Amino acid sequence: MDTKLVDAVTQKMKKIKHPDVRVGDVVDVHTKIKEGDKERIQVFSGMVIATKGSGVSKTLTVRKISYGIGVEKIFPLYAPTVIKIKVSKRSKVRRSKLYYLRDRVGKQALKAGVQIPVEGEDFETQQEEAEGMKQKDQNVEVEKEKSDTPKEGVEKKEKDKAKETKEKPKKED
Repeated sequence: MDTKLVDAVTQKMKKIKHPDVRVGDVVDVHTKIKEGDKERIQVFSGMVIATKGSGVSKTLTVRKISYGIGVEKIFPLYAPTVIKIKVSKRSKVRRSKLYYLRDRVGKQALKAGVQIPVEGEDFETQQEEAEGMKQKDQNVEVEKEKSDTPKEGVEKKEKDKAKETKEKPKKED
């Protein structure tokens, strides 16, 4: 077998970037599905109960409960049909395989380990929101400084008008 060809294919597939997915994470796997002439993207949301392989041949086993029935799918991580993987929740687990979740029923089937915050997109958006709030606060302070001087002028004009009305005798009918 030609190793150059294998290396070329693996290098091309390794260019695909996916987030760091671990066992215990709740993920949304976006896959491309062909039905006849049409193509569409389907999202499979579930918990990663196992990872196998390494490099280009790495696979994820994702499990979800659909209408009371457990459904598992095995996704090759670097397959061209896997478009995007998004980590929605992250759990700290102490096992590499969570096959014990297969025996659980109801809400217990979805719980594994301790929930920890997800890093990445959510963290970046929180930072951007915080920076935006700081800029808004600075803009408000600048506007207050600008508006202080005209308000004083307006107040003086109002006081002058009030004095003028007091000085002028009111006409009584």
